[in-house]
Amino acid sequence: MSNYLSSKFTADQILKFMEMARAAYESEESIKSKYGSTYRIIVAESKKTEGQCILLFDDTKKVQYIVSRGSSNLTNWIKDAEYIKTLDSKTGIYIHKGFVDSAREIYDYILSKLNTDYTTYLTGHSLGGAITVILHLYLMKAGFSVQQSVTFGQPMITNYDGVTTYNSIPLLRVVNKKDLVPLLPPLTYISSESGVYRHFGEETILLKDGYYCNLDETSAEDISVSDFWANTVAGQTSIIDHIHDLYIANIKSKLSGTTKVEYSERTDYLS
Repeated sequence: MSNYLSSKFTADQILKFMEMARAAYESEESIKSKYGSTYRIIVAESKKTEGQCILLFDDTKKVQYIVSRGSSNLTNWIKDAEYIKTLDSKTGIYIHKGFVDSAREIYDYILSKLNTDYTTYLTGHSLGGAITVILHLYLMKAGFSVQQSVTFGQPMITNYDGVTTYNSIPLLRVVNKKDLVPLLPPLTYISSESGVYRHFGEETILLKDGYYCNLDETSAEDISVSDFWANTVAGQTSIIDHIHDLYIANIKSKLSGTTKVEYSERTDYLS
């Protein structure tokens, strides 16, 4: 029986990324205890934005993983709430200012520690997912071989012009059932400045038990999919579903097999 959860990845593979994303919330000692026998590790802290990034290097296979931490304190949540976009000089598109500030600090720290001839994977949960996508764009511009980014509970980072400019990058967004964070920032007068926020990249929605639905890049970009107000009124949002341990539990429930359902049928499998 198949346990694929996207066009490329099985539940086992997605679980590996999610466990890395959760590890980014842990102490350096815990991270090294968990991954030290498999990878060469660098743990980087961004002092201004109070974030954390883990670099995991498999020097034998020439593979590197960049894992960004999500919101873990008040400062990070404030960054999440800054809906204003700024024109980013590295990418040429408008991006959420708070996310850009966090991503730039991490990028400046890790760039000299990465290997341009290694295959690169990125992952992160919540704010860490938003940072992951921006780092992906920065590294791609810098000539790195970015194989894939996998994010969990990632909020939107850019507008329609940004989406159409970079919608071909290898990005998979994994969303837990009713997680409301991927619907942020909500449509408001402030957030709509410089264009309404939109998502891009393939999207997998984790439903109950072994069920899931998958949207290709074009379908996932539809503004109705990321409508915060409509989903909230319909009772299809929850902050509880954003917790990383619930992501892990939901992915584990799919290890023995998965069943894909249509997006229009997802409400039958939310609880």
